[in-house]
Amino acid sequence: MSTNTVKKIEKTISETSGLNKQKKTELLELLGNLKNELKNLEKTHLATAKNIAGLAEHSTAKAAGKRDDKTEAIQDLKSSVAEFEVSHPDLVQIINRICMMLSDIGI
Repeated sequence: MSTNTVKKIEKTISETSGLNKQKKTELLELLGNLKNELKNLEKTHLATAKNIAGLAEHSTAKAAGKRDDKTEAIQDLKSSVAEFEVSHPDLVQIINRICMMLSDIGI
């Protein structure tokens, strides 16, 4: 996963108003975990890792905006990693947690 992609996502979350400090901190921590899992994935499945990174960036941008398609963006991200649940359970768990947190705060 590109370091720039993670930085973009982290910046989007950091700059999003309406998130309390605790939620921002938890999301940023989860992104750190996601970064580690994707680094491991890159070693064996580079194309897949890039696809997941792109979907995460796209979903984060949509979720941080005022668009009506937030739920769809989050669902797209969840769907893109579902096939890895068996072989990459930690990655799926992190992505699902990020999606649930965003959903819980109304994004």
